[in-house]
Amino acid sequence: MKITDVRTTIVSIPFKKPEIWSMGKRVGVSNVIIEVETDQGIVGLGESIGFPSCDVIKPIIDSWRDALIGEDPLRIESLTRRIATQGGWHHFDHTGNVALAGVEIALWDLAGKAAGLPLYVLFGGLVQETMSFMFFLPRGPIKEMTAQALKGVKEGWETIYIKVGVDIEEEIEVVRAIRKAVGPTPKIRVDANEAWRRYEALRFIRAVEPFGIEFFEQPILKEDFDGLKWLRSMTSVPIAANQSSWTEQDILRLIRQEATDIMLIDPYQLGGLARYARVAWIAQVAGIAAVRHSWCELGIGTYAAMHVMAASANFPMANQAYPEYLSDDVCKGDLFRFRNGRLSIVHGPGIGVELDRKRLEKYARVYEREGEFSAYAPLEAPKKK
Repeated sequence: MKITDVRTTIVSIPFKKPEIWSMGKRVGVSNVIIEVETDQGIVGLGESIGFPSCDVIKPIIDSWRDALIGEDPLRIESLTRRIATQGGWHHFDHTGNVALAGVEIALWDLAGKAAGLPLYVLFGGLVQETMSFMFFLPRGPIKEMTAQALKGVKEGWETIYIKVGVDIEEEIEVVRAIRKAVGPTPKIRVDANEAWRRYEALRFIRAVEPFGIEFFEQPILKEDFDGLKWLRSMTSVPIAANQSSWTEQDILRLIRQEATDIMLIDPYQLGGLARYARVAWIAQVAGIAAVRHSWCELGIGTYAAMHVMAASANFPMANQAYPEYLSDDVCKGDLFRFRNGRLSIVHGPGIGVELDRKRLEKYARVYEREGEFSAYAPLEAPKKK
């Protein structure tokens, strides 16, 4: 089997409501859909996230097209190592990994389809068929957030996720109000996305500590490993690393410095599903739980990661996804059917999902018309002079 073509399509899908976080807001998601064709008629599907931008990621993938055509798609490790050096992207691994992961996912999809097996079999076999996910609580007025949290709990979600890092005083009151409303049982976790300095993070932690926080995700700058370790020593609230756990080298450093209690990882930070599986195992050996991080993947990226998770024993907590925000998908069917906060793996060959051409074309047109939905748009529109 040989690769005959590599196609990339940028899609923009509007959100049901804006996502507000410490670095801005976004009103939709823009990702790159990848199709790797072969001479046997098998097509592998991949998806790359739009970070820092689809206008950056798509040209990187397109630059690898000539290096991929004519190659055996089943030589995944060899191919990905080679294309990672095309243009020197291995020297810029944060961006390079995002592009590489989308291609690698497509190659794994091809491998599973060629074998007639779901990916979880290729990654070691089924350990868990359903996985827990968090309820992503949209930011807004406290009364509105409290009502949404109660609604989520009534629907069966067991973990509430809150973005913080914009206004400490307001966010302390948000956590207080939500805990009072939902009672002691549901888990509450917070994510500052590197927003605060050490002393600010400690102040927030101590204020919300009485409300039973499951963990505090990335409170300070990703480079401040010493600060993460210091915060761990200052509180009983578990500290979780996300931006600090970007590469395999980051993972080893976090472990050696005892700088985190929990690792939030995903294929895009690490450069693909194989590395994702390896890092989950490394964390398990170190006694650290892994949580699936999400950049707002669509059906392809979500289920690709879930196959690795389904074959792992180290995803014991609620994972990240964006069902409260996504208005649609580019795959056939309704893939995001959560039951009591859980999502089931699909059992078809490869990733087990199929592109919906009409939806793909529809949201490609949205991108052409409206452009990319940036995650870093300002919270307030610039004032006209």
